[in-house]
Amino acid sequence: MRSQLFKHAMATSVALSLVACGGGSSSPGAPVNTAPVANAGPAQTVVLGASVKLDGSASTDAEGNVLTFTWSLTARPEGSAALIPPVTAVLPIFTPDKVGNYVATLHVNDGKLDSVASRVAITVLPQPLTQLPPASGPVDDAAQDWAVSSSQSPSNVSTTSLTARGTDGDFIVSCTPDGAFFYRFKSNYVGAMEPKAKFIFGNTEGMTEKWWSETYTDAMNNHFGMLRPSETRIAVLQQLYQNEPFKFEFSTHLNGVKTSVMKAAGFARALDQTRAQCNWSNELFPSQNGWGGPLPVVPGNNAVEATYSPGLGETQRVRLIAWRAFNAANKPQLLVRLGDAANTDTVVKLSDSLLYVTQDGKVVAATSGTRFSGNASTPVILALNGSYDAARPLTLSLIPNGTTVVGQRVALAELSLK
Repeated sequence: MRSQLFKHAMATSVALSLVACGGGSSSPGAPVNTAPVANAGPAQTVVLGASVKLDGSASTDAEGNVLTFTWSLTARPEGSAALIPPVTAVLPIFTPDKVGNYVATLHVNDGKLDSVASRVAITVLPQPLTQLPPASGPVDDAAQDWAVSSSQSPSNVSTTSLTARGTDGDFIVSCTPDGAFFYRFKSNYVGAMEPKAKFIFGNTEGMTEKWWSETYTDAMNNHFGMLRPSETRIAVLQQLYQNEPFKFEFSTHLNGVKTSVMKAAGFARALDQTRAQCNWSNELFPSQNGWGGPLPVVPGNNAVEATYSPGLGETQRVRLIAWRAFNAANKPQLLVRLGDAANTDTVVKLSDSLLYVTQDGKVVAATSGTRFSGNASTPVILALNGSYDAARPLTLSLIPNGTTVVGQRVALAELSLK
């Protein structure tokens, strides 16, 4: 009897236990939420000026919850102000403003948990030189330091004069329609009994020559002297055409010597202005500073961009690009694109006294044949001239006036053409 009661009690206990456990089937506990996984997409490489489309659509959540997105730029080049708008988009777009490396970071949230950060690298390359926007066009063709005037002789012969002013006198080149020319130097200091003079072009001194001295009195009773060379040489005009800095050393009426520093930029442009009046030789003095035709508006396929001096700030950066091309006379000539400064506050101003060529250990000016100045953000393309050989290896330097270290002018940017 006791045995039967014990068995009955055990059976009742087991039955109650089974009922309490749901009749023998297992019931899951409360659901466990896992953190979502962010995916910022593959690495990208773009050219400066192009937009970057970020892609977070591959981010996932195991439970299928709706995700929210938060983007940020956690690395960008120095000076960049680029932002990602809007930061909550799945596929946001931003525009890099500097060449260099960027990192975009993505976090996603499923309503409860944040993901681990996902990062994508964006590399921004300089715009290909041949795809730069067209330059603004040539600089002012009329800008140069030579004053142009004309006169008529009693015999009705027209004479055109180009005058460059200097610290101690004026250098005057005159011509007639038949192509004849002559030059002379006018100064209040002229009057030596046996005057001598010489030209100094850049760092090269010419030979001292005998000149003839004459004195005059103008309508205002002002006295002045005029020096005329014993021999007029076409080589002098060719040197002026190459736009080297120019000085004139001469004997004074007190038997001393003075050196007049001439303001003579833009002789090539002055010749272009007076071709009809003077019949200048196109072979000796090609138009457009030797180029002989319209300048290109974009760099050539062989263009090289300069590198900047270490530590150069954004406001000192002016983009310098150079290449060789054949001019109208089928001779190689050095062309440059100067400008394209990314920073509108750039302190370096464009002018015709910035560029120098180093070749065979000598440094000479490389100029455009005009006098100009402008905003460094606006690019110009120039055909350069100077006493160097454009067909041979050279180094081109951008050296603004006043940039010196221990008395030496320092290049802000340089490039080499082989």
